[in-house]
Amino acid sequence: MRSRNHRLLGWLLAAALLLPGIANGQDSCMGRDEAITWLETRFGERAIGRGFADDGRVMFEVFVGPKGTWTLLVSTPEGPSCIIADGFDWQQLTPRPEGAAAKAARPSLQAGPL
Repeated sequence: MRSRNHRLLGWLLAAALLLPGIANGQDSCMGRDEAITWLETRFGERAIGRGFADDGRVMFEVFVGPKGTWTLLVSTPEGPSCIIADGFDWQQLTPRPEGAAAKAARPSLQAGPL
């Protein structure tokens, strides 16, 4: 059940983020190699992590650039890769040791950078 819920949530999130770009006429999908080259050339972004969903049929990758830009790219074996989110002010977090209590307050979501 958990896997199915996560799969559904992932697809809903991808659709919600992708549809506004399509509605505005932005072409955010291309071949994976083309997308990676574009991110490297335009923003200096490189992949820092990836994960799989839908039993390995969908791959999500996070790309980060030296000036703090970031991009979330989703790819499937059957089709193109699509940029479903991008932004600025990427902050790399240091994982806490397992079982350690949170010592810092959680940042709140607000307009503008945190």
